[in-house]
Amino acid sequence: MYNDEFRDPQHLKQLRISETVSDPEGVYAKLQKLEGKAFNAEITKLETERTDLKRRVADAHRVIKELKQQNSTLKNERALADDRLEKLRKSRTMQVGRTVTQPAKGPDPCLVDI
Repeated sequence: MYNDEFRDPQHLKQLRISETVSDPEGVYAKLQKLEGKAFNAEITKLETERTDLKRRVADAHRVIKELKQQNSTLKNERALADDRLEKLRKSRTMQVGRTVTQPAKGPDPCLVDI
């Protein structure tokens, strides 16, 4: 990157994590080349990234569970509303209301003799 470029540190972290996850053999080979403090630092970094990934997966599972519960509740409410609407449409009040609000059927004005 050049001096005038800026990248979000969180985005860079996500790129490193995705690289680590996509190439575990490469990461292991790189770890074997490291010694001493560099090795320990790399292990610590990988462990923190692992912990972060586990937390994110747990959060995603929690959100999925909550959305499934919400979806189930909404399905039940919809079924109840559909049932109530069907009962209302079949009710006597609705049937009488239809006949009252229909236009009156009288003789056709074109056929009446003047």
